[in-house]
Amino acid sequence: MTFRNAFIALVIAFASGVPQPVCAEVSSLDRETLVTMIEDVVRRRAPGPVSSIEVPPIDAFELAEVDGYDVSISAHPDQEMAGWVPLNITISDRGRVMRHGVITVRVDSERMAVVAARSLSSGATLTRDDLKREPQPVANLSEDWIADPEPAVGKSLRRSLRAGAPLRERHLEVQPAVRRGDTVKIVLSSGALRIDAVGRALHDARQGEILRVRSRGSKRAIEGEVDEAGTVHVFQ
Repeated sequence: MTFRNAFIALVIAFASGVPQPVCAEVSSLDRETLVTMIEDVVRRRAPGPVSSIEVPPIDAFELAEVDGYDVSISAHPDQEMAGWVPLNITISDRGRVMRHGVITVRVDSERMAVVAARSLSSGATLTRDDLKREPQPVANLSEDWIADPEPAVGKSLRRSLRAGAPLRERHLEVQPAVRRGDTVKIVLSSGALRIDAVGRALHDARQGEILRVRSRGSKRAIEGEVDEAGTVHVFQ
C-alpha cells in the first residue's frame, strides 16, 4: 500500500469515530512518513487548533522498504492533546512485531476562549460587545477559563482586564444570593431537632457565605450559612 493510500485509511479510521488505536499499512517507514502520521493523530484528536508539534528523534522506528508494514499509533483515551503527550507506536510485518515503544511529543494546542474585546475597568458591567472568542494557547489558560461569553454578559468585573486577556470565572462578580433587608427562611438544626423560622438579612451574602439575620419577634441576631436558594442554615 502506498503512503497516500495509508493516509486515506488513517482519515477513514477517524471519520468512523474510532480514535484508538489508529492503524495503517505503509510500504516503507522513514521519519517523514511517521512524523506525518503522528501529527495527523494529534491534530484530529485535539479539541482545538494545534499550533505546533515537536517530535523527538525516532530513528529506532525507521525501517527499510519491504512488502508492507502495519503501523498502529495510540494514546490513552483520557490523554489531552496538549503539553507532553505520550504515544504508543507498534510496527508489525505480517503479524510479527518489528518495533514497539512510546514516544513523547510536545504539543502546543489552542482552545477557543472568551477574551476582552477592549480594555475593561474593574466594576464594569459586561456587554456582548465587551467580549469575543479567540484561540488561546492552552498554556495561557487557567482551570476557570470561559469558553462561552453569554453567561458572563450582565455580570460585573472584579478586576480590570486589558484588551485580549482571557476572561476567567474568578474575574466575575458573583451576585449575592441574599441582599440586605431581604426576608429569608431560617432553618435551625440541632441533632434531630429542626425549627423553621423567618427573618431579615442584615447584609448581602453569596451562596456559602455566613449571613447575620434577625428572626421576626426577636432583637437577637444569629448567623447561618446561605444555600443556593437563599435559605439560612443555623447549626447548634
